[in-house]
Amino acid sequence: MTSSSTNFIDWWAQYERTGAIIPVQLGMTRDNLRGLFGEPDATAQGFRRRPLMGIWRFGQIEFHFDADGRLYQIYMEDKDLNPLVIAK
Repeated sequence: MTSSSTNFIDWWAQYERTGAIIPVQLGMTRDNLRGLFGEPDATAQGFRRRPLMGIWRFGQIEFHFDADGRLYQIYMEDKDLNPLVIAK
C-alpha cells in the first residue's frame, strides 16, 4: 500500500490485521479524515449541484463522500480490479 501518509499506512496495516476501520468512522467529514491522515494522495470532486460529493484516495483506498460531505463508503479494487467495499 503506497501513500504519502504514514498515519494512513499504519491504519491500513491495522485494518489488514484486525478488519477494524477504527478510528475512521462512516459519517465523518473530510476535515476529520484530514486530521487522521493528512492530505490525500488524490481527489475527485462532486458535481456543480452536489459539490460536497467526491472521493479522496490514499494509496489504492478510496474514501467516498456523500452530498453532505460525509464519509459513506471505503472502497478498493484488488489486483484483478475486482471491487471490494471495506465499509458502507
